[in-house]
Order: sequence, then C-alpha cells, then structure tokens
Amino acid sequence: MQPLTTGEIQFLSPAGESVASYGRAIVEDGCGEQLVAGMTLTRHRLRLVVPREWLERACFPVAVDPLIGPNFAVSTQPIAGNQERSAVAYAGEGACVVAWHGPGNGSDVFAQALSSEGMLLGGTIPLDTRGGDQQYPDAAGNVSQGEALVLWQGYSTLGAADVNIYGLQRGGGCYLVVWGEGTSPANVWGCFVVPTGGAPTPFAIAATVVDERAPDVAHISNRKGTPQL
Repeated sequence: MQPLTTGEIQFLSPAGESVASYGRAIVEDGCGEQLVAGMTLTRHRLRLVVPREWLERACFPVAVDPLIGPNFAVSTQPIAGNQERSAVAYAGEGACVVAWHGPGNGSDVFAQALSSEGMLLGGTIPLDTRGGDQQYPDAAGNVSQGEALVLWQGYSTLGAADVNIYGLQRGGGCYLVVWGEGTSPANVWGCFVVPTGGAPTPFAIAATVVDERAPDVAHISNRKGTPQL
C-alpha cells in the first residue's frame, strides 16, 4: 500500500504497479447528514476516523461508503512521453469525458469518453495537433445528450507570438467561459458560447494581441435570453 498526497491509498503489485485504489470514505447517517471520514495508514493497517461529536448527534443507522476500485488507463494513444493536466466533465448517467495534453506536434490536446462503468468509449480523440504547444484543457457539458465543450490555451501556428483560447464543441448546450488575460494589471474575462451548428472543429474564443491563459468552462443547462459570443 502507498498513501498519496490526495488522501487516496494505492495498492501496488510486487512489481510496483498500481492495481487498486482506496479513496475518501463518505459517512452518512439516517437523516442524510454526510461527513468525509479521516483516513490514516500505519504500516498495513488502514484506519477511518469519525469524530465523536458527529456521532453523538447523528441519526442511526450510520453507513460508511468508501471509494474503492481498480485503476485503468485513460490516455491510451500510442504516443511516448507524459500525458498531463487532465480535466474531467460529467456526461450524465455516470459517464464522463476526460481531456489532457501530451506530446505530439509540440504539446497537443486529446480527449476520451468513458462510460459509468469506467469503460473507454471509442478511441482517444486528438482535439488540436497544430504546431506549437496546445495545453491546459478544461471540459464541461452533457455528453449523454451529445453536448460537450473542451477548451485549451495554445498558439494558432508554430512560432506565433501570442497565446490564445481555443475550443471544440460537440452538440448543443450553452457554456460560460472565463480566462486570464495578460494585460497590466491582469484581468479576468469571460464570454458565453452557444452552438454553432457547424462541424466539430477547433475555433478561437479569445484571440487578441495579448496572451489569454488558463481557461475554465461551465455548462449552463437553462440560461434565459440569447447569449452572445
């Protein structure tokens, strides 16, 4: 067993490979009150700690529900090097979409859909493989309804001077996108993104003469009015 800085504990094979993980434990009483149990590992003994004060006011019975399961590879494309800076968006009915950057034409952005059982749905999707570094993706949407938006920062071409924000949208949905802009003083900007009706190809969201970095996105299910990009 090996404790991680995230509070998760991994179980390793004799060869040192991760075969299972034990995540945080949720404690819930009969009235629906929840608490994240403390977790410590001493040698080969795992201890879950629930404060006495919480138990004294809890409605019994009390259930402990730890997150435990096997590990599996998400980034499976045959590209050597580190796959990093992953972002996850809930896709409805337990499914999700994962985006990350890894080596390619510089640094490229990839995505993978997963089922509620953790099965890979189709293969790895290259989102942006243009020259220059495409990095730091974020994702949001409802893939079960065919809606998703993945963002990243990158260069329009190899050797371009400014970093811009790009996105790839599939299906409908409305999104709020925010990012930091390299003005002096630095500001945070945002915009709404709505379906374009076109093919799912990368498009520029913010591309001014200064750097735009560190994008974040949120899916908006019921926004009134007509958002403007």
